[in-house]
Amino acid sequence: MTKSLAIASGKGGVGKTTVSVNLSLALAQAGKRTVLLDADFGMANSHVLLGINPKKNVGDYLKGTSSINELIIDAPSNLKFIAGGSAVNDLLSARENERYRVIRGMEELKPNTDMLIVDAAAGGADSTLDFVSASDLVLVVVEGEPTSLMDAYALIKSANMDRKVKNFLIFVNKASSEFDAKKTFSIIERNANKFLDARVFFSGYLLLSNALKRAVIMKKPI
Repeated sequence: MTKSLAIASGKGGVGKTTVSVNLSLALAQAGKRTVLLDADFGMANSHVLLGINPKKNVGDYLKGTSSINELIIDAPSNLKFIAGGSAVNDLLSARENERYRVIRGMEELKPNTDMLIVDAAAGGADSTLDFVSASDLVLVVVEGEPTSLMDAYALIKSANMDRKVKNFLIFVNKASSEFDAKKTFSIIERNANKFLDARVFFSGYLLLSNALKRAVIMKKPI
């Protein structure tokens, strides 16, 4: 049975795509049949970190020239990848029915997929909320600085109040320590418990890493 995980963030620059790419590769290396969909249509760049150059993207599916399965290309470690592509940046303001065509198209993957990872666009736009609400699990990537926390809470609030999403996994990136990561999480947890009909769960952290910085510069996953 295919499990879908949307990876989102309240703002850009917190490492959402880095987490999406490396988590997808880790799952694939663990033997899971994993597909990564780059749904960050305005700033699609997962393929850059994977070191691949897709010839087709979701735009070809919407134009009717390719099926979803025909968009799949091979990435490292047996990971499968579907590109968003800069050519489809209009999807950020596309009609709702077009966005849901992409979501429904993911049904084609089920027979051969254990995990579908969706790298959603940063922020709380309708395009992001559509993928978040359609996924089995939602992972919100944050870092411990005020604007990231404020924007992450705004995303969670929108998904909860507008789309009735109840559960959110919180992953703290660029943490200075485990204590720092859990302190960051506690801020989100406190506000969610106080103001929302939602539950948030601490789902781990990643220390600030020079190795990750080098990997992004070299356009290689870690």
